[in-house]
Amino acid sequence: MKKRLIVGITGATGAVYGIALLKALKGIPGWESHLVLTDAGVLNVWHELKMKRKDVERLATRRLPPEGHRRDHRERLVRHRGHGDRARAR
Repeated sequence: MKKRLIVGITGATGAVYGIALLKALKGIPGWESHLVLTDAGVLNVWHELKMKRKDVERLATRRLPPEGHRRDHRERLVRHRGHGDRARAR
């Protein structure tokens, strides 16, 4: 089973680190990346790296919506890490 890492890019500075992480994960067998990219994150990536949304999204294995499903994603991540159904993210 592949390991998953959720990478979030928001309006805060440091988008370069998120992009570097996505690129690194793409080259490591057994890992997949799930991207949460906010609208503010898109602007930040453009200002810092001159990359468009579609270019950032192509680096990730899967895109996740930036709003709404946060608890559900954390619960799946906890179960994936081997804690079983009884463990719940806070």
